[in-house]
Amino acid sequence: MFCPIPDSSIGLKTSAVREGNVYILNGTKSSLVTNAGIADAYFIIARTDLDKPLHESLSIFYVEANTPGIKFGKKTQMIGWKASHHAEIVLDNVPVPVENLIGQEGEAAKLLMLLPEVAIGLAASYVGLARAAYEYALNYAKQRISWGRPIIEHQAVALKLAQMMIDTQAARLMVWDAALTSEISPQLAATVKAPAAKTFAVDVAIKNAQTAVEILGGYGVTKESLAGKFLADATIGYSCDFTREILRLGMVNFLS
Repeated sequence: MFCPIPDSSIGLKTSAVREGNVYILNGTKSSLVTNAGIADAYFIIARTDLDKPLHESLSIFYVEANTPGIKFGKKTQMIGWKASHHAEIVLDNVPVPVENLIGQEGEAAKLLMLLPEVAIGLAASYVGLARAAYEYALNYAKQRISWGRPIIEHQAVALKLAQMMIDTQAARLMVWDAALTSEISPQLAATVKAPAAKTFAVDVAIKNAQTAVEILGGYGVTKESLAGKFLADATIGYSCDFTREILRLGMVNFLS
């Protein structure tokens, strides 16, 4: 979707060929599709014209889970997000009524540029994770005694906690800014503000979780501690809803 190269052979291979009153979908979606196999319906992105460049041929379809030809793989085991469910989707001659096409053919990219809410929601989630890691480390630092005093009184620990708080607040403000922009200019929010907030919030969550592990010392790498869970969950955000590099390259394309 973000690929600027006008080569029709590059990119998504899932196809949707119209045959009368239905589109026939074929292809495979990665093992990271959220709620694949347990949801009632899916929004499937497919190419309706393989001779056109990727950004001109993507279309979105509403596909019910019980449609003939749709199959699901086993649940993907993640390093974090243990409560989530992800799996592969296989589309084998799946018939989808023409009225289930969202918008017009080839307009998926345009539609997604007007939907910043997903990235903003994820960004807000990672602000929450960053805050949880900070508060967990802060509480531990107040109680852990070293050299006769709580470790929060040691400058090495205090400076880490201060930076965690600063970064968390900065990420929170970016999410608020993106949310406000979505009300004023959805396209600007979707193409610049939301991906910026999402990538930054994920970076802060990862950094805060890692710092929490460091502050907790040996206890931080035990399963009894939540610091390791925070770090595993935060790392998922790196590639969830596109990697930070893809999102940032996309932002540059819209800014240039």
